[in-house]
Amino acid sequence: MLKKDIGEILSVRNITKKDAAWYCLVSIIFTAVLWGWFAFTGIKFLWEWNLSLRDALLTFVTIFLLELTCGQDIRGRLWHAAYPGFLALMLVFPYVIGTGSGNRDPDFRHLLNPYVMEALGFLSISVITAFWQQKARRPLSILIAIGTFLITTFQIICALIYFSYFLIYGSTFATADFLPFVQTHLSEAIGFLKSFISVKTLCLGVILLLVLFVPTITLLVRNIKNGGMSSAKWPKWIIALSVLLFAAGIINVRHWIPRSFPVLDYQLSQAYIHSIRDAKKLHTINAAKLVLANGINNTLASRVPGTVLLVIGESETSDLMTAFTPSLPVDTTPWLTSEKENKDFYLFNHAYTNFPATAGALSMALTGINQYNEKEIGQVVTLLDVAKKAGYDTWWISNHRQLAAGNPSVDLVSSGADHTLWTTHAEGADIDLISLLKKVPRNGNHFIILHLMGSHAKYDSRIPDDWPYLSLPGADETENDYATTVDYTDYVLKNIFNYSKENLHMTAMAYLSDHGEDMKYGHGEGHVTWSMLHIPLFFYLSPEYETAFPNTAKALRNNREKIFTNDLLFDTMCGLIQAPNNDYSPTYDLTSPLYSLNADQALAVNGKWIVANDPSLHDIK
Repeated sequence: MLKKDIGEILSVRNITKKDAAWYCLVSIIFTAVLWGWFAFTGIKFLWEWNLSLRDALLTFVTIFLLELTCGQDIRGRLWHAAYPGFLALMLVFPYVIGTGSGNRDPDFRHLLNPYVMEALGFLSISVITAFWQQKARRPLSILIAIGTFLITTFQIICALIYFSYFLIYGSTFATADFLPFVQTHLSEAIGFLKSFISVKTLCLGVILLLVLFVPTITLLVRNIKNGGMSSAKWPKWIIALSVLLFAAGIINVRHWIPRSFPVLDYQLSQAYIHSIRDAKKLHTINAAKLVLANGINNTLASRVPGTVLLVIGESETSDLMTAFTPSLPVDTTPWLTSEKENKDFYLFNHAYTNFPATAGALSMALTGINQYNEKEIGQVVTLLDVAKKAGYDTWWISNHRQLAAGNPSVDLVSSGADHTLWTTHAEGADIDLISLLKKVPRNGNHFIILHLMGSHAKYDSRIPDDWPYLSLPGADETENDYATTVDYTDYVLKNIFNYSKENLHMTAMAYLSDHGEDMKYGHGEGHVTWSMLHIPLFFYLSPEYETAFPNTAKALRNNREKIFTNDLLFDTMCGLIQAPNNDYSPTYDLTSPLYSLNADQALAVNGKWIVANDPSLHDIK
């Protein structure tokens, strides 16, 4: 009886049992080939029911029902619109996840499953809408075509971005690398992309996109022309099944898109931003609880009045700075190299960033949170809070863009300054900061943070047109562009130092970069290299400072060959201005004889990297 019922149902749709058997076989082959591709790319746990096979069964059933509904197997014309998007997702994500997961097992359930289910959902939507488009009048047919085109565009662009990231960094996408695009100004993000994507590559990408869209566009245009011309009468069960498959596709997509790139990475980035903003709300409460351990009368501002300067560089690796890497064939830091023998300068050869991106690095460097103390961002105060408590008028002077919704970790600190100044032509030449520095009164106690654009990509945009171009023997254009930015930053630092010393009664100066830079991979968590983690660090102490605080100068000198990660900048600057407090630890302070951080203890990239593994350290511990 059951066989007879099935035969009657199929006959209404002009589908024979032989057709149904063929659709079933095609669906099995399709699913087997797909899972075989997953296995080929290195995806793990494919043969466990709860981790993979259950989804394989769902894939088979979906493909079979779509074929049954449309009356065409996967080679049919109605499937053409879904091919580009589905193949883009199913070729790229399994390959990148299987190849670029590093030490993690690329298991199906936790890494690939969201993309398979998302692709299956989009497939159902595209095939069913193409099926419906056969009977739709022209206005509705055009709307269906636009919707299908947007779906395909979304899938292909996501896949191309993910694959491009893999080609650059050799790994799966790191959420931390989404932050620069969420937080920074559009021009800065474009500059970063230009450093890695040439015009030629961009043109090839556009051509590839057009080629991928050919099947979709061809089918949609044909259906628009023929819209409403189909006279075939669909039985109720076909209509019901098509609606069911479309609804299932919508549910699938709505469920899995928030768990997939790029929506997942966007949501995680936003969660980080909101955590910083929540910390900003608690900031006033935390600052009110700040207590100086030795009182106001023993701070640097009280005993040696004047200006303390903290200069934060951008994307500068010590590997291409002659002052820290003397073996370079061309002197990229002539001023700093000449000051190495000056007893008032203290250069540190083993300084590392805590994270190879600005937001992560500065959120720790300028607050009391670090990789070692397990504090949360909402519990701490900022470096400017301490400076205020120690008797300084605080300044934030920047050559970055001033954004209302900008980098929240930087905004958390800069918003607490008594004075904030921004260059008129942001992201231009860093020498423009001198004109803003001249707005600081010559008398009084000032704590100034200067934020440079430094060596941020795109490198040739960071230097004036008339600046002499450096050429390193055997280096390519990218490395020479970068070396020239290092040379220019050295010139800017020289001018900042000279002006502050001559006009602002500078008692101390510190310089470090937020993170380093790799000539191939730039910076970010996607493909971390030691060049991204190596940063410059130096201090200058005036003769008056060294006379008033000889023990601080001695400790700083004795600690010059020790390991330092820049998330300890907060404690070190607190020590430098003689302002130990209830958020400070002398074991994290380079100016303290109690400083203790060796290579085995030192961490980077949120504790994922151990500095002792750096090949450049050799026997240094």
